[in-house]
Amino acid sequence: MAVAWGNRRLGSPDGDAMIDARTQLQVRLDALRARAILLRRHPGITPDLLATIDQVIEHQVLINGDTAAAGSAAVIHRLDLRVDEAFVTLQQVGDAIGVDAPADDPFAGLCSIDPEHGAATVTAPDGDMICAGCLVAIDSGEVPERRQVSRMGHPVPFDALTRRAAAEDARRSAPQ
Repeated sequence: MAVAWGNRRLGSPDGDAMIDARTQLQVRLDALRARAILLRRHPGITPDLLATIDQVIEHQVLINGDTAAAGSAAVIHRLDLRVDEAFVTLQQVGDAIGVDAPADDPFAGLCSIDPEHGAATVTAPDGDMICAGCLVAIDSGEVPERRQVSRMGHPVPFDALTRRAAAEDARRSAPQ
């Protein structure tokens, strides 16, 4: 994220678009890793499925590195397609072991405060599904802050964006 903010400070014409694309992709990458880890721990996982999950995790690490090195929002949006493919692979793994892991909802089953936290296993006082760690924080008087991503240069909750809005942003940032 520091590299992205540096682009804004340097006055890069692609600065806001890069920050938007990078933060939006990063939260999906974090959700991908969290979902892969959850599936990896499932008692019905077979060695072949385990190898598939491990390939997805390796793929996630490579995309993460490519995201950090990307020089434009257009490159980052192309990386997003690779993340989509990885979510489809995890959905297929989930289908094989009877676990709902929808490719079209990358945050399903994950903490609504931050999907990087992992499984949403408890209900928060406001009705959201969150991880046990966030519930402990709430019970101790803290107010966990929802993860934010950038959209058009402004922070928004990570799960407020639709694929349609992200596609509109991608078109807007594409070179004319």
